[in-house]
Amino acid sequence: MRSTTGKQRIVVSLIAIGLIALSGQKGSGATLYGGVNHSDFLAPADQHYPSQPMQQQQPSLVPQQATPQAVDPNVGVSASPATLQNPAVEWFPIPKWMAGKWTKKGDITQSVTDLRSGITTPMNEFIEDHMTVTWGHQTDSQGNVWHANFVPSERDGVSQGKSVAFIIVNLKILEATPEKLATRTHYIVKETTGREMADIFQQESLAHYALVGSNNRMDAISSNRVFSYQGVPQKDGKLLSQYTRTSEFEPLSTKQGIDLASSLNEYLKSHNMAGLAK
Repeated sequence: MRSTTGKQRIVVSLIAIGLIALSGQKGSGATLYGGVNHSDFLAPADQHYPSQPMQQQQPSLVPQQATPQAVDPNVGVSASPATLQNPAVEWFPIPKWMAGKWTKKGDITQSVTDLRSGITTPMNEFIEDHMTVTWGHQTDSQGNVWHANFVPSERDGVSQGKSVAFIIVNLKILEATPEKLATRTHYIVKETTGREMADIFQQESLAHYALVGSNNRMDAISSNRVFSYQGVPQKDGKLLSQYTRTSEFEPLSTKQGIDLASSLNEYLKSHNMAGLAK
C-alpha cells in the first residue's frame, strides 16, 4: 500500500466504522446498504454553526467516524456556538464487545469519488494515523453498556502539519442493536496552520461498526461525503480502519463535570426505560 499526499488524502478524526459501502458511484444521493443515502445538499455552514470566519475554497476529503446519538432513530441533535461549552448529553447503547479502549495505527482510503465529474478512483492507500478511542461510559441495571455522546462537541487532530478540528453539529442513530451500531454524523471541519485558518468545510459520515474474528479486533468502514462551506457536495470517500483492543471496559464516573451515572438514570427514566435505571 502507498502513502497518500495531496488533495486525495483522507484525514481521519474519531472512529471510522465498518460494513457500510458505497454503490451508485456517479454523484449525490448514493444509496448505501440498508437503503441509507447521503444528503444531496446541506445548508451553509454558518446556518449550522454561525461563527465561521472564512469560507472554504477547495476542501480536502476528511472522513470521520461518527459517534451516534439516541435510541430513537428519528431523533437528532443540532449544535450552536452557545451550547458548545454546555453540551447536551445523549445516551445510546453499544454492543458489549465494543466497550473498552481500541487503538489503530492508520487508515486505508479505499476509494474517492469526485462528485463534480462522477469519476471514482480506487485508492487502497494507507495513511499513518495513530489513535486510541474509548467506547462505553456506564452500565444499566441489566448490564447493558451505554455511551455518552456530547452534542455539540469538538475533537482535534493533526494531519500533515495542519491542526484539524471536527465540530459535531448533528448526530442521528440509524441502527442500535446488541450486534450493530450505525450512525449519521454531520461535522463542520476547520483546518488551521499555526494560528491561521486554512480551510472550513462540511462533512457527512455514515458508519457502522463490526467485530472481526476474535474479541480483540474491530474493523471500521465509513462512507464520507465532503461538502463545501456553502453545502455543495464535492467528494465521496470510503475508508477502512482496523482497531485492536488495548484495554477492557471500565465505567467512567464523570466527564466534563457531569455525573454520568445520574445522567444515564435520568435519560432512561425520561425515555420510558426506568426499569433499566440503577
